[in-house]
Amino acid sequence: MIHEFRKFLCWVFALSSLLCLWNAITIIQRIIHLHDASLPLRTLLLAMFFPVLVTIYGTAWWTGWKEKSSGRRWGIAASITYTLLSLWETLHFSRPLLGPIGVMLAIGIIGLAGFLWPGTNP
Repeated sequence: MIHEFRKFLCWVFALSSLLCLWNAITIIQRIIHLHDASLPLRTLLLAMFFPVLVTIYGTAWWTGWKEKSSGRRWGIAASITYTLLSLWETLHFSRPLLGPIGVMLAIGIIGLAGFLWPGTNP
């Protein structure tokens, strides 16, 4: 049962990877379109941050789906990013936990429990 649960979480990571890729492309297109050297630091940081998330979530999906031995570690890493990002959004921007931020936090915590639980890979 834990094996199927981890497989499901791997598909959540695949979807997250695609959404982060979409955001990365959108931000990079905006930067190219503006041709402005005085872009806010936040925009530049986001342009670098989303490709990192694409890599983490994409690798967690791929290693989990292919049942690689590193799949569990990548699943833990992806779950930690969900947890930390949702907590940061809540604490830094005072966003409520009811809504998308709460869903992210729940996925992170459930993912951590699923990948930290002893069992087979992924």
